[in-house]
Amino acid sequence: MAKGSRQGSPRSGRKFLGGGVRSPRNSESDALRDESVATPPELRQNQGTRFKKAPQGNKQHARNEARRYNVHACLIFSLFVFACMMSIPPQWAGMRSPIILVPGLGGSQLEARLVNKSKARSFFCHAGTRDWFALWLNLEPFVTPGRFECWRDNARLEWDFESHVARSPSGVEVRVSRFNSTESVERVDANAARLDWLSKWDLPSDIDEVLSWFNPLKDVVERLVQELGYSRGQDIFAAPYDFRKSPEANPEWKRDTKRLIEDASAMNGGRPVTIICHSLGGLYTLHLLHSMEEKWLAKYVLRLVLVSVPLGGSARALAMVLSGDDFDIPLLSPLEMRRVQRTFDSPFALLPSTFAWGKNDTLIFTPSRNFSTSDIDELLRLAHVQATFAPASDAKEASDPPCVEESRDETDMGHADPSSEKYSADAMLRHASRVGHLTERLQKKGPPRVPVSCLFSYGVPTPGKYGYGDGERSFDTPLQVDIDDGDGTVSLRSLRLCEDWKRRLKGRLVVSPFENVSHFNMMRDSRVVNSILEQLQQDVTKECSDQSCGDVTGWFSAYWFLYRWRWTQWRHRWGWLPRSALRSIAKKSFDLSIRFFEDASRLLSNPSSWLRQSPPKETGANGDL
Repeated sequence: MAKGSRQGSPRSGRKFLGGGVRSPRNSESDALRDESVATPPELRQNQGTRFKKAPQGNKQHARNEARRYNVHACLIFSLFVFACMMSIPPQWAGMRSPIILVPGLGGSQLEARLVNKSKARSFFCHAGTRDWFALWLNLEPFVTPGRFECWRDNARLEWDFESHVARSPSGVEVRVSRFNSTESVERVDANAARLDWLSKWDLPSDIDEVLSWFNPLKDVVERLVQELGYSRGQDIFAAPYDFRKSPEANPEWKRDTKRLIEDASAMNGGRPVTIICHSLGGLYTLHLLHSMEEKWLAKYVLRLVLVSVPLGGSARALAMVLSGDDFDIPLLSPLEMRRVQRTFDSPFALLPSTFAWGKNDTLIFTPSRNFSTSDIDELLRLAHVQATFAPASDAKEASDPPCVEESRDETDMGHADPSSEKYSADAMLRHASRVGHLTERLQKKGPPRVPVSCLFSYGVPTPGKYGYGDGERSFDTPLQVDIDDGDGTVSLRSLRLCEDWKRRLKGRLVVSPFENVSHFNMMRDSRVVNSILEQLQQDVTKECSDQSCGDVTGWFSAYWFLYRWRWTQWRHRWGWLPRSALRSIAKKSFDLSIRFFEDASRLLSNPSSWLRQSPPKETGANGDL
């Protein structure tokens, strides 16, 4: 036999293992050939099976084993995550956003103190007090004979002709009770705790509506504390305000609230805050946010939640100026309240705007003529004429000038009795000329430059038009009220103006309408509170919000790729994945696993670094998003 042609030689590549011809493939096959030379013939048949293709049944068994591993791994990881979440202290799990609550009209406690007041209104009134006492909400003056005049004289505003602002009367100091604390907005009346036992009963809607005045934000605060783990004074605060003043006439609140937002963010590891506001508080907050810079908003504000905010004004606010409003409290008289409400400038900030009502849409109708949004100034001047008992011939003369003359106003208001109709009517004209059309100015500025959740209600009969007669005292009481759709206080056309922000806010706007929930019960209804709590949880758990990103999402991404790496190992073991794809996934999984352990160690060393800030979005030349 020639050299190199020897049968069974490991290098010849000829007859091998039963006479088959195989070309050498790698070092492993060479070693097997060398081993086969010295192997007895009876064992060679068993060794050859390692080169045969695995039967189909073995592949099916492998698939079943892989699926079983997949299910077991998911269950084990779920139990592991649950155990970790239960073992993390509450302060470490604090990736939630701090909350600032801004109440609505009449939703803040006001305290007063009399210091050297010139004279008392009556025998039942005091000219001076050493301590602060409850000014709002305090039902004692409304049920005690002779005490209502005292309350009205202390609660009214008078015009300061030097500073051109409305302020408390001389000798009366008024402050907001416990700014920053939620106690002043959970219970407007300090004595409301005595009525908590009534909440256990199924009360009629009228009585339940009255109770909502005493505890406007109590339910939402308690649920935030009990269900999401918030703590009063640590990550949930309140920004009450003097609701007698309009947002533009209350710079103190703007300054204090800006500082509160910054302090709340600093106390919670630099996380941006979520502002939840109701009714007039929404206009206060919009006025604040529109005056802030883009960088400040991106750093400190995560989301703005608007609940029943009259973005286009309210027809009921116009009726309050004309006829008074008892706030749905049976003990109050609308006409008696009108004298003090006309001295407030906040009702004039809520007058209907042309954004919600057209220029020709009727708001007030009489037998002689109709008044639309463009005729509000003329309507208020006519109401001023009636209040001052001027002759009918002077009505046209009084409606010609845009406002009452400065010198005549100063003389009339300086000598008029503050408790008279003439005094309040003069204040009405002055407030209308300076504060009116606030909602139009806010709408022209566009949406706030932060994510917004807009919640409102519909399906509740709401005053839309008021009908009055012709006469000297025709504006004292409306003769007819036409019903519109809304929440009982604000029309739907005004509440849903936030839907016009979709073009600019896009995905950062969430609109949630609710059916058959009254204006004052919006912050107490379980559906509304559930929606707020769900939005708070979504802002925290989603991968990247508009203002900040959560590192915890990177952890889950890292785990997913680690799990995928283990799964691809099983696939490649049974020949289902190319080797090149395995190397690519292995490299990415390794990088993310390193990030996982780095983030874990950083959290353990510094829990406040749970959220990291992302750079603010660029804006155009005109400030648009």
